[in-house]
Amino acid sequence: MAANRNSNRGSQRKIRYGLLSAAALMATVQFASAGTFTWNLAGGGAWTTGANWTGGTPTNLAGDVINLNNNITSAAAVTLSANQTMGIMNIGDSTTLFVAFTIGVNVGSTLNFDNSGSNSQLNKTGSGVTAADVIAAPVVIAGTAGLTLSNSSGSLLTLSGGITSTGTNSNLVINANGAGGITLSTTAINITGTITNSGAGTGLATISAAIGANVAQITENSTTGSGLTITGAITTSASGLIFTQTNGTLTINAGLLTAAGTVSLQGTGLNAAFAGITGAGNITTNGTSTITTNGTQTYTGVMQNGTG
Repeated sequence: MAANRNSNRGSQRKIRYGLLSAAALMATVQFASAGTFTWNLAGGGAWTTGANWTGGTPTNLAGDVINLNNNITSAAAVTLSANQTMGIMNIGDSTTLFVAFTIGVNVGSTLNFDNSGSNSQLNKTGSGVTAADVIAAPVVIAGTAGLTLSNSSGSLLTLSGGITSTGTNSNLVINANGAGGITLSTTAINITGTITNSGAGTGLATISAAIGANVAQITENSTTGSGLTITGAITTSASGLIFTQTNGTLTINAGLLTAAGTVSLQGTGLNAAFAGITGAGNITTNGTSTITTNGTQTYTGVMQNGTG
């Protein structure tokens, strides 16, 4: 009996010690949360070096706010060496004389935009002529509420690393709200969602990169004087692709159109020119839209006018 009582007391002490140890551990663990991080160098450097940021090394979390909009005195090449996650990025030299930021990348690293259920943002800041900033790193829409690209300045914002997505409803909105435009170049745009140009400024949106098969609809809805120009090759899925011109001017002077599904042009006076057309998907236009092509054709689908 005495041995049993001693054994029970030992077991109880072990349980108490275990609970105290667990409580102490919980008290010392601090769970990381999204924060705001501002570049503090006068030029370029490595993204992952904590001393380069006010606020320390970015936590790489959904909802982080990244500010690359301090006063820089020489062209700033900010280099990624690993994937980085954020909800909002603000970019653009804040003070004259303006010089440019470029976000470069080692092979395999991406900028992942996830704003914890809210719309993610990539904003070129400033008003008037600043400097032409470049996002050369691949961009991934990783959140559930899409990504908005905005440029309020008078200078160009270029994304040359491509834009993809990891989920559905990864819609892309382009807002050139100043005289500077927004250009998507070089590497393909292939998001599972839609692309809408709805800027309120005079700057133009240009897509010279190829447009991939996951894009479902492209809409021009900017103010008069702005517009969207598409010059890259276009590939559709079996679900097809809709072009819509609501406001502004949608200019399609594209490369090869590969139509696996129906391509629909909707909008008054919407004219599209392609270097060539291939595939078996149908092409439909409304009564005032036209399609022209200059290259060798292997297209086997049906073109129909008057359905819009």
